[in-house]
Amino acid sequence: LLVDRLDHALERRNRTEAEIAVLFCDVDRFKVVNDSLGHSVGDELLVAFADRLLAAVDPGDTVARFGGDEFVVLLEDVSDPTRPIEVAERIRASLEEPFPTAGGQDVYLTASMGVAAASDHVSGDGWLRDADAAMYRAKDQGRDRAVVFDDDLRVRLLDRKRRRAFDHDFA
Repeated sequence: LLVDRLDHALERRNRTEAEIAVLFCDVDRFKVVNDSLGHSVGDELLVAFADRLLAAVDPGDTVARFGGDEFVVLLEDVSDPTRPIEVAERIRASLEEPFPTAGGQDVYLTASMGVAAASDHVSGDGWLRDADAAMYRAKDQGRDRAVVFDDDLRVRLLDRKRRRAFDHDFA
């Protein structure tokens, strides 16, 4: 459903020139939560995390669990280019309060986020790849932050892809 919504948003953008953006969110160090508190508490926290994401975005935006502890936010009709970062900051602010668990423990969660504009993509897959790459850059820079996909990241991705192809040809 998410990929379908992404593709639909891209088609709509091509017709209306309405800007769109994707935020790829990953809960930082979530494996530690599952390992220390158990998977049932982890599941409880993921539901609460999703609720906070929904509260931080505007009506009409799409929030989807992508897998594990990863979520994607689709922002449509982005008229202000600063809006994706503002949404990311609202998400970060929503995480400042602890998450109470059924066991009475308070858990603090942070998220690393990658932000990508639709740029020249013709499908949602490329768009997700860009946002995912930016999210990994956020993790590399210390977690608990948002990074916007840019030409520097695109060059790094292309270089990595070329190196893999080269290594594969000579393996």
